[in-house]
Amino acid sequence: MRLVEGLTGIEEPRPADLAGRTLDCPCGRRHQVPIEALVTDPGGVQEVGPFLARKGHRRVWLIADERTFAAGGSQAEASCREAGVVVKKTILPGEPMPHADKEALGRLAFDLEPEALPLIAVGSGTVSDLARFLAYRTGTFFVTVPTAPSMDGYTSSVAAMLVDGVRITFPAAPPRAIFADPDIYSRAPRELIAAGYAEMLGKLTALADWRLSAVLNGEYHCPLAEELVTDAARPILEDPGSPAVLMEGLLWVGLAMLMVGTSRPASGSEHHVAHYWEMRALWEGREPYGHGERV
Repeated sequence: MRLVEGLTGIEEPRPADLAGRTLDCPCGRRHQVPIEALVTDPGGVQEVGPFLARKGHRRVWLIADERTFAAGGSQAEASCREAGVVVKKTILPGEPMPHADKEALGRLAFDLEPEALPLIAVGSGTVSDLARFLAYRTGTFFVTVPTAPSMDGYTSSVAAMLVDGVRITFPAAPPRAIFADPDIYSRAPRELIAAGYAEMLGKLTALADWRLSAVLNGEYHCPLAEELVTDAARPILEDPGSPAVLMEGLLWVGLAMLMVGTSRPASGSEHHVAHYWEMRALWEGREPYGHGERV
């Protein structure tokens, strides 16, 4: 990552090295990474409680579904308890799989309090989108504990919500901190890990679409973001055997999107088709395949 090394002065940078940084990019823009902490080491979930305690918060709201709470939610809750932080929980059903839609938001609305609590999102795409949407709309913040290396949107500042069967992207809040603990996400179901690999394969067509549009339409293009995504995909394509390498690649891609302010570095025509397939399945009363599988 030559551009990253040149802008940061860090040899062999990791995603955590960009947390909180401002970078003056060759594209002419100043990129900001508003995430304060990005923890990727084993046992990182134990830092959730101390992080929130340092911020002066004594009560938080944990959102998960039944499966993701079993995977990492109980550990996040224990970390908060040990740090003196009281945890309020909303656990959505695990079967059928919840969606980021009005039904799930309605269930969460019953647990809203007049003074918005900081949120802990324990899960992957759906739980993250619900938490970031709620955090943005209620003026609070959230931290996330990924439970699967299945998608690249953990850093996202938008929420992809289902509204009357149509996928709509809303402004939302990026996480204040990410605690990606390999002891948790490496135990994810095989199909979720496979979805993450498939998601990374989609970056090849996404980057091609972006560069083509830059040439034909004069669309803004950022060489730093392209380098982040390309360098993130390369080791995964060469050696698709490590969930930790996969998660790091997905986080790099997420940082590229966050810095640019759109999903353009990681999402092209393949994502439009994938979202259509999802909506069509829901219209026909079928459960859609996972996002990465569709991509």
